[in-house]
Amino acid sequence: MRVPTGRLWVVEDPEPQTPLEGVDAGPPSPGRYIRDQRLRRGMTLEEVAAKTKIPRASLEALEEERWSALPGPVFVKGFLRCCARALEIDDQVVLDLLYEQERAKMRAEHEPEPEPEP
Repeated sequence: MRVPTGRLWVVEDPEPQTPLEGVDAGPPSPGRYIRDQRLRRGMTLEEVAAKTKIPRASLEALEEERWSALPGPVFVKGFLRCCARALEIDDQVVLDLLYEQERAKMRAEHEPEPEPEP
């Protein structure tokens, strides 16, 4: 529903999303987001695999964020984009979650370790 606020329109979500059974409520991440959206739409991994032509095992690895089980970073991005389109969600949102996760990992790796207390 659009609500006029002067010069801007505010778009309100008519149905707030509530947590579903089996949906994690942890920090946002690309695999968790894809899984949550798939479950919200009532789709199985097999249905997404049929729609995307991505093997079920790769979809499981993607949702569980087992990046080492996937072919490589370029394929991970392609798989995420393909899944987002199959689920009819904005693929840039999913990629932004991936990029934020990568940035957080890099920050953690380059963060100096705290000095031990005497």
